[in-house]
Amino acid sequence: MSKKITVSVPDALHEKMEKWRESFNFSKLFQDSVSEAIQEKENFKQRVKEDKSMKEVIERLKKERKDSETNFFNTGKKDGLDFVQSASYEGIQYALKWKPMCDVDGQLVSHNPIRDEILGDYFKDIFDEYEGIDFVETSHGSYIPNDNFAAWEEGWVKGVQELWEEIKDKL
Repeated sequence: MSKKITVSVPDALHEKMEKWRESFNFSKLFQDSVSEAIQEKENFKQRVKEDKSMKEVIERLKKERKDSETNFFNTGKKDGLDFVQSASYEGIQYALKWKPMCDVDGQLVSHNPIRDEILGDYFKDIFDEYEGIDFVETSHGSYIPNDNFAAWEEGWVKGVQELWEEIKDKL
């Protein structure tokens, strides 16, 4: 079913329309133009809605990632403090020289703390203990610890260093 509406046009356009009345179906032309304009508006509103939703999802995931990294860092720091409390003097000195992944210069092709002669077993236990700490494949076909381990490792180094600074002058 169709509804009739009245459309106003300027005089100059009306004159041209009169000349071309036989060549155009102005009703169909109007319907097509209005339909297209409405569809463009609806598409735009949908994109804005999706963009907003996508932005919200991205922001939420960024926050969750930061929270996760902070949690792994804090857990690593606590583990570093615990390590110093139970490790030998030589083990602590070795740990104080440990370079976390984030401190390695250049492109990281390989970093496997489990293979370390001194701390390898300790780090293997960390990989076994914490869900979310694992290895990922590099573009060179080797494997390196994931971001969760990197955050944990950075916290661990910080914990080892902080407790050592507290006790070293008392030895």
